[in-house]
Amino acid sequence: LPQIPQLLSPANNALLTENTEGLYDFTWTSEISSIESSALEDKLFVSQDSSFLGNPYTIAQGINNLELPLDTGHYFWTVYSIDLAGNQSEAAPFRELTISE
Repeated sequence: LPQIPQLLSPANNALLTENTEGLYDFTWTSEISSIESSALEDKLFVSQDSSFLGNPYTIAQGINNLELPLDTGHYFWTVYSIDLAGNQSEAAPFRELTISE
């Protein structure tokens, strides 16, 4: 199975100020333990609900960040990896962040 990704930023319970572009960067790492279990892609979930309903963002192997447009509010985020065989890692422990005006 792929390794559980490590979330880097934003930090847990981050308080971000709304910026003029409305874009926020999410960064993580995906570990490679072997060719068979190395991540083919990562799935990033960003949601205002900790149950993470909805569709994740799919990110190709080797790209460990994504800039997203978000409105003010409270969000949860996590990442999991999928390997070449279709196996899914456990999701990284979710983090929370708040974007304020």
